Amino acid sequence: YSIKYNFKIISLRIPNTFGLNQKKSGDDIGLIGSFIESSINNQEIVVYGSHRLRSILYVEDLVEIIIKLDFDKINNFKAINANGKSILISDLAEKINFISGKGKLKILPVPDEIKQNDMSNSALDESELYKNIGKFNYTDLNISLAKTINYFKSWFGDIIWFLNMSYIKMR
Repeated sequence: YSIKYNFKIISLRIPNTFGLNQKKSGDDIGLIGSFIESSINNQEIVVYGSHRLRSILYVEDLVEIIIKLDFDKINNFKAINANGKSILISDLAEKINFISGKGKLKILPVPDEIKQNDMSNSALDESELYKNIGKFNYTDLNISLAKTINYFKSWFGDIIWFLNMSYIKMR
């Protein structure tokens, strides 16, 4: 259709996205949402394998990317990847527990059913994104996670306040 009708179309491929206004309850609250929910309820976050990576993208960064996309720089159709930040799943769980001040981490061997469907440690190539919008600086992960944890905690009535998000440090 893009060629036949001279439409300019961008297919933006994104990883696990998280942030304010995401679903906070139910079966499909996402990887980060489920980790946060477990952590703030002082439950165990179970991670399968200690060397598995995931790419994650803060919703405010996604919005900024979408706003900056320049359709004048494409002809008809273009697939563009936004990788966000790649992080070990176990490190992500530890960060969430540290920032929330609660929770536990349990690392188990990767079950066969996960091994069969696992995305492995692949990251999306962002070269087309940078060609279109220029270099992009993602929000500091500790800040984006703290904002999202506060959002989830407000749902449960237990808000944590950080006076200056830029000073959140990991161990």
